Amino acid sequence: MSWQTAKRPLEFVQGQTYEKEWTFEQGGTPIDLTGFTGAAQIRDKDGNLLADLTTANGGVVITGSEGKVKLVLTPTITGAVPETDEAPHSWDIELTSGSRVEKPFRGPVIVYKRTTGAA
Repeated sequence: MSWQTAKRPLEFVQGQTYEKEWTFEQGGTPIDLTGFTGAAQIRDKDGNLLADLTTANGGVVITGSEGKVKLVLTPTITGAVPETDEAPHSWDIELTSGSRVEKPFRGPVIVYKRTTGAA
């Protein structure tokens, strides 16, 4: 089975906790993702790395038997991603098991400047 990459925008405020979870299913049954690792990155319009999330650093959480993948951005991470002006940042995620690599999502990232609690 191979997945098609779908466009999924991310939108958050600097300094907030941001979590987004997806459940992968086939015919209404969760796809077993046991043994998969995950990696996601956010990059600016010039390709500079802004955030690097993995299963190893807790930025990508996979609940294998339930077919769930969660993206977790801490306040430290969202606070370090620059506000977007005209051009959004971009992101994607890949799930890997052995030599198999799936890239289920990619899309724009819109970041708003923090107002409350801003220094």
